[in-house]
Amino acid sequence: MSRRAIPSRLSRDSRPCSLTRYHLPPRVRPGALITAVLLFAVQGADAQVPARTGLTISDVVRVTLRQSPRIQADAQQLLNRRGMRLQASAPFDAHLRTSLASARDNTIRPPTDALGRVSSSATDQLQYNASYEKQFRSGIVVSPELGVVRSHLVGGSITPTSTGVAAVRVMVPLLNNRGGEVLAPAERVADLDYRGSLEDLRHTAAASVRDAAVAYWSYLAAQRRMVVYRAAEERAGRLANETRALVRAEERPAADTQQLLANLATKRATRISAEQSVVTTREELGLTSGLDGADIPGLPTPDTDFPTPHTSTETAYAPDSAALVRRLTDLALARRADLLAAADKRRASQIEHDAGIKNLKPRLDLLFDVGYAGLSQGWGVDGFFSPLHRNVPGANTSVQLRYDLPSANSQAKGRALQLESFLEQQRIGEADVRRRVISGVATALKALRGSRLSLEESERAVALYQSTVENEKRKFQLGMSTLFDVIAAEDALTNALLAEIGGRRSYASAIADLRFATGTLVDPSRTFVTVDPAVLMLPP
Repeated sequence: MSRRAIPSRLSRDSRPCSLTRYHLPPRVRPGALITAVLLFAVQGADAQVPARTGLTISDVVRVTLRQSPRIQADAQQLLNRRGMRLQASAPFDAHLRTSLASARDNTIRPPTDALGRVSSSATDQLQYNASYEKQFRSGIVVSPELGVVRSHLVGGSITPTSTGVAAVRVMVPLLNNRGGEVLAPAERVADLDYRGSLEDLRHTAAASVRDAAVAYWSYLAAQRRMVVYRAAEERAGRLANETRALVRAEERPAADTQQLLANLATKRATRISAEQSVVTTREELGLTSGLDGADIPGLPTPDTDFPTPHTSTETAYAPDSAALVRRLTDLALARRADLLAAADKRRASQIEHDAGIKNLKPRLDLLFDVGYAGLSQGWGVDGFFSPLHRNVPGANTSVQLRYDLPSANSQAKGRALQLESFLEQQRIGEADVRRRVISGVATALKALRGSRLSLEESERAVALYQSTVENEKRKFQLGMSTLFDVIAAEDALTNALLAEIGGRRSYASAIADLRFATGTLVDPSRTFVTVDPAVLMLPP
């Protein structure tokens, strides 16, 4: 199949040695500015290799990271956590307020003469106010304020009078939220929740790549099985033709032909079923990797061969290698993204729980006010703002200790109880993930060893049955063997070839499973998710 037949989503950026990046949300580092871009990268396993005409494992990994619905859904969840992180910092945002108001006050005075006439006067007021409030993460709140009021009697000859006030209030919590122990933890909780969601995304990416790789090996195995069944059908056809020639030469009875034609029909039916299996596994691969339904029928045939066991791997993965089990388990405990996410969420719950307990304390706040007031007369802008720096007799100060009497505070107590329960759930969840990780490593390692031994025996069986088939054919031609013996040998060879393909598929899938179990599909130390398809060809 030509390269043109590959769907556009696969052929995009087909240079094997390039990095393909995907715009999804980023990894969080404590104290660092969080941006809304996460870069996925695929390192080509076939670097320095010319472009191929078939579907490679690199193509599958690239498309999976770009289009997997599971990864895209987790990316959106990460963006949601990004918004929650911004929302958690809202209490520490500065607030600046200004106002400018103009008013006229008409005053009616009671009668002052014998005629009982009522008098009135009108006063214009112009008022400006500016205030600033900032709550620090230490719990201290600083509130500067500036205000000017100018009064002028309408129709009078008196110059307008302006009064100005400038003050700063500082509020220091002494019990509840002392040192920011109630409000500040919300930001740390949001940071840990964000990082946990990122680890969830990495875990989903690793699981998606593992599933896509297994689907790819199944697709390749289906293609190989179809080839085997076609070869078996061709052998059955040749045997039928050879037997017909022997029948015409009166060297074999005519009844042999019927048995061979029945065998040929059976092989043909099996081959048709194998072709349908190729279609099914191709669809599964396309759906797993996230391809559009219209692109799946155009997937080319697999071009990356099954991984081949190496001598060094056989030695390192010997059944009695206890050190290997410990090494892989330690590797998984340090790198598994789902375990890292569970730990982050448990730490976030611990911080939130501690803050909830401290929120049960009563409020005792120290308030300190310092400022001054001025008075002046005059027109214009200068006369309006002059009381802020003229005729200031001195500073005004006040100290206040404000205490809120304790109450039942059922809401805070109920919240603390919920947080305690949720923290325990997170601890249980983390412990469960940990034991599953440890068990998963042992199971995946055992599966790898078993598949390797099974593949070795399957290869030996294929070599032996190939010799058996040739021997039975020669014996049949010499009249020393029956037709049933030849067909049985042919079927045994077909089964051995199928078992070898199944063994190779199992070995390749076992590598992907062990890579996933040990957390070595995705590098957790990188600032963007990086998957090298080469890791799918060799155990960790």
